[in-house]
Amino acid sequence: MQCHVLLESGAHWSGLPIHALSTTTDWSLHHSELQPWGGMGDQIECTTLPYLEGLRTDWKGQLGRHTGIIIDWTDGFSRDPQEHKPLSLLALDKGQFALLPNNYFRVEDSHFTAPDKHTDLIKHYRRGETVYWEGDRS
Repeated sequence: MQCHVLLESGAHWSGLPIHALSTTTDWSLHHSELQPWGGMGDQIECTTLPYLEGLRTDWKGQLGRHTGIIIDWTDGFSRDPQEHKPLSLLALDKGQFALLPNNYFRVEDSHFTAPDKHTDLIKHYRRGETVYWEGDRS
């Protein structure tokens, strides 16, 4: 996933990956963590969801805010429906940006989450980490 950056000074860069952007000099998170689903193609739709913008997020202890931007593929780069992963653009507190599927991070919203219930609820949540096949399945 690449982006175009335009500064107020008029300077601009094209073709930057999301993990190349940072508001600080802290590069402690590896790009494979920041953009784990980055190689799915270039025909995308980008949507802004105002109700997500500014909500606090927690991803592996990395706190940040949701930008409200959702990126989705339009031409079937997912081989199976269960692989479909719209991505959320998060601005992490440490200055880096992450482009993550919605099952990689937790959104803090007082309407739906209670901090004292997190441990009890999360014990039932499992994300598949096992890869059963790779490459061509034909």
